[in-house]
Amino acid sequence: MGGDARIVDNISKWTGDKDGEGTLNSVASILISGDPTVHGDWKANGTSSPNTHIAVSGAATADFTLSGATSHDLTGVAAGTLSIVTKGSSATALDSAAQEITVTKETAPALSVTQPTDVDELGAVAATTAHEYSADGGTSWTTCVENQTLEGGNYLVRVKSVGTALASEAQTVTVTTFLSGSGSTEYVIDGKTVRTELNVSGASTPAIVVGNLDLETESQSAGAEEDVTLSMSVAATTATDVPAVAIGALQDAAGALSTLEIMTITVEKTVGGVKADVTETENVLEIIVPYSFVGREYVAVYRYHNGVAEALQESDSKAEGTFRLDKTNGLIYIYASKFSPYAIAFTQCYNINGAVQYGDFAGTVVNVAILDDKKNPVASFDSDLSLGGAYNFTHVLKGTYYLVMTWTEYDKEFTLEKQIEVQ
Repeated sequence: MGGDARIVDNISKWTGDKDGEGTLNSVASILISGDPTVHGDWKANGTSSPNTHIAVSGAATADFTLSGATSHDLTGVAAGTLSIVTKGSSATALDSAAQEITVTKETAPALSVTQPTDVDELGAVAATTAHEYSADGGTSWTTCVENQTLEGGNYLVRVKSVGTALASEAQTVTVTTFLSGSGSTEYVIDGKTVRTELNVSGASTPAIVVGNLDLETESQSAGAEEDVTLSMSVAATTATDVPAVAIGALQDAAGALSTLEIMTITVEKTVGGVKADVTETENVLEIIVPYSFVGREYVAVYRYHNGVAEALQESDSKAEGTFRLDKTNGLIYIYASKFSPYAIAFTQCYNINGAVQYGDFAGTVVNVAILDDKKNPVASFDSDLSLGGAYNFTHVLKGTYYLVMTWTEYDKEFTLEKQIEVQ
């Protein structure tokens, strides 16, 4: 039970008369298993001792006769001293002197956990081969490797038994499970059910993924004597569904040119059937939002919390109040512990493309530029343009512009200016 252990031989001996046949030398070799069980091999002079009557007291209590067997399991062993006596089998046989074996218990671990930061990553527990973990509440145990990696879930980790030391009490370890769409996890911790729920609603709400939510549930359950459920609800919504003061503050923070996509995020805790809102969490949650960046520039994240609109900072630090953009995979990562309306702000952009054409134009294009309504350059690219002068401008904001094309023909330079409206 419970993994590897070491057999300790010839710790001590006891002697006594057996039926007047002389001295009985019995040696107890013990194996401490991971759970509080001692497996004892009981022998007389190195051979099987049939019908030997053994009494154990102290760290465990037992009274048994081997009846030809050479071993017996002692269960329920606690740290302390085992006192082992071979009982005399008749009025003329004396009990042996007590053999005493000291049983200790390993110290419970306090291992750190490196949580995964993305859906496809594993967590890591700072364990060694001296530890073992259980994924089924202690029914079965697996020896750890160095820096044991684990999938999302709830585990028990303890120091293995060795020699005459029992396995330690177990440390409860939670590796965060990234919940996607509408999902849940449920663990039993300290005798109470700890449940985490993610509820994503609305046809326009993307399939959001949330990390560390189950860690927050565990934090919220600390000290509670009843079952605990932590539920996060996420929904894309319109400005009409959010108080006007919040929308106004978010729009002011983002700027007049920005378009807002509103997302409400609420967290609720239920303890023993009593519900309460959680507006700030103890852990920073990672919220992964699928997002299309096509035609959108200056993407940023804002929130309205405690009556104040604030901009989250773009950063790779994963600190509270930050976000990062993954344009390659179409994702926005939000790191937050404050929950209320959130807004993803963007500026809609457009492409301007075409080719220089003017009469029977057959010259060489020198330059094509876009000027703003005050005739200041906002985008350009220079020659070697191919004959025909194809051009393409991307990320152009709404507004009035002048498209200025310059080319040479017959050793003369020509300029054509056109006003365009980008809407």
